[in-house]
Amino acid sequence: MNSLEALRAEIQLLRQRNQALARELRITREKDRHLMRLTDRFYRRFDEGIDFSDASGGAPFDGISFVVVAYNIPRHLRRTLTSLSPSFQGIAPEHLEVIVIDNGSSPALRKEDFQEFPQVAKVIRVDGHPSPVSGLNQGIEAAKFSTIALMIDGAHILSPGVARNTKSIVQSVPRPVINVPQYTLGPASQNLRSVENAFEVEEEALRELGWPANGYALFDYAVIPGEVVNKHTLDAIETNCLITTREVLADCGGYDERFDEAGGGLANIEIFHRLTHDESNQYISFPGEGSFHQDHGGTTTALTSEQRDKLVAEYYEKYREVTGDDKNFSLRPTMVFGEVSNCNRTVPTISTEYGQARQSILRQLADIYISRVQQNVQGPMPSLTLKATHADERKIRPILSPVGLPRDDERLGYRKLMQKLHKAIKPAAYFEIGVDDGGSISLADCPAVGIDPDFELVHPLRRPTRIFRQPSDTFFANDSLTEHVFSMNFELAFIDGMHLSEFVLRDFMNVEKRVSKGCVVVVDDVLPEQYVMAQRERQFNAWCGDVYKLIFVLQELRPDLHIHVVPAMAGPYRKGIAVISNLDPANDTLWTQYDAIESRLKADDYDVESIDALESRMPICSLEQFDELLGSLEERSAS
Repeated sequence: MNSLEALRAEIQLLRQRNQALARELRITREKDRHLMRLTDRFYRRFDEGIDFSDASGGAPFDGISFVVVAYNIPRHLRRTLTSLSPSFQGIAPEHLEVIVIDNGSSPALRKEDFQEFPQVAKVIRVDGHPSPVSGLNQGIEAAKFSTIALMIDGAHILSPGVARNTKSIVQSVPRPVINVPQYTLGPASQNLRSVENAFEVEEEALRELGWPANGYALFDYAVIPGEVVNKHTLDAIETNCLITTREVLADCGGYDERFDEAGGGLANIEIFHRLTHDESNQYISFPGEGSFHQDHGGTTTALTSEQRDKLVAEYYEKYREVTGDDKNFSLRPTMVFGEVSNCNRTVPTISTEYGQARQSILRQLADIYISRVQQNVQGPMPSLTLKATHADERKIRPILSPVGLPRDDERLGYRKLMQKLHKAIKPAAYFEIGVDDGGSISLADCPAVGIDPDFELVHPLRRPTRIFRQPSDTFFANDSLTEHVFSMNFELAFIDGMHLSEFVLRDFMNVEKRVSKGCVVVVDDVLPEQYVMAQRERQFNAWCGDVYKLIFVLQELRPDLHIHVVPAMAGPYRKGIAVISNLDPANDTLWTQYDAIESRLKADDYDVESIDALESRMPICSLEQFDELLGSLEERSAS
């Protein structure tokens, strides 16, 4: 794609985004207008002296008729009927019936096909109507009981408390319209994935869940439909199990048969909106129950995203044609009824994997703000990462007040210094331990390799880069891997891993052993500005650990090395970097004495009593001396 085509594509993308924003603004304005109309009607009725309370309460419960539409889903329908059995629903057999609407299945369904389900009272065959709405209306007419549950898609399994809770509501609330929240079965939204042998996959999952014996286990194998960041089941615009009374349907009407598309288009949304927004009805939800959609390749589920978008656009056009309106959102708050367990509250949208990641991020956010409140920290909102196990320590820990050293990001910022080293050395390849967010490895203008067990890149990489998600000790223990990786000519390396002296010593030893003599190694965090930053135990957001001890070890045992410590800054804190050159891969002094060195590092042999004492032992160079070092490195690179 040339630059002109890329520009055109970007312009087209911006136009699409603007159109989406315009649609959202239109919907928001319409919501406001509709809410104002509802408020006006409320106050008109109040001024007219209408009493909203109903002393008569509900009506006697004679039973519930489930009207279930089926079209070529014989196996899925049997699961649905299992969940509609009186024993599963905890209701007397004489108070429950199922009317199956066969919307043109081949072969045709017969009542004799359901002898193991005695609750099936009728099978009504509807031919010549691709839309199920005509059959649903026939089912309403044929229903024996005054409470009617309408299921436009017969491939939905209900949880065990739907009928029992409905009985309680009907007996206590006049003119109820009940929403049973809907979910999709599986570890991810059915609209986003295609599963071969979906029925068999679901069958195995249901067996492992212990269904039907454990009816509520379905919540552990479900997601909330809709690919939105945060969606609650009470924010419903429809339900596949819409429960109401014959009185409500007689007054408000059944399904609108102008929705003649296969599957019914938005007929289910339209009747839900009409019944729940009628002020004489009582809108109720069962947040502890669910209607679980089985993957059966339905009208929209089996389509590609492009096909689905096109079909949904046609549905909305029909909706506008039938209703004269293009809104289908719900503005009316719902009353809730029934028990809600932890499994109901934790069902995610999109996928179970997304739900787990979202909980991890929320935990990080909570940890960060708990710490910010405790430390009375205010200011810009911290950026979050997708690190799976913990929040960024730099955001959780109490904020350490900087000592106020002169901050010159153009000259002393550690990434600026690293950028100068890259420019001077022009390395053929770059190696890094401690990738973090990718800020330093992104400076490489050459092939690069990084090591970090918990990196999360937010900076774009400029050149081919390979990052190993593992601790550096694990990486170097793999001889065949390191032999392959270090066949690259690494001429610059940066060590910013675990901030404990024995770890950084091992990192230096392993790098020196495998690179050429001309390689330059940079070690971060060797010159902390405050004593508390130099402790082995982390206390504040800013932390260098006892990395400084590495320099003391090298001064004592490797005087052949050339070490320059630069007072580099990281944000408002001085942390320092050490530029180490004149390496000797064949020198085994550190290797032969490592155990003794490690013991001394963990003891107090290399400890200092103050930052002044630390600085006095460091080979600190001025910026002028650093520039001279860069010049010599550049000359060496050119030669």
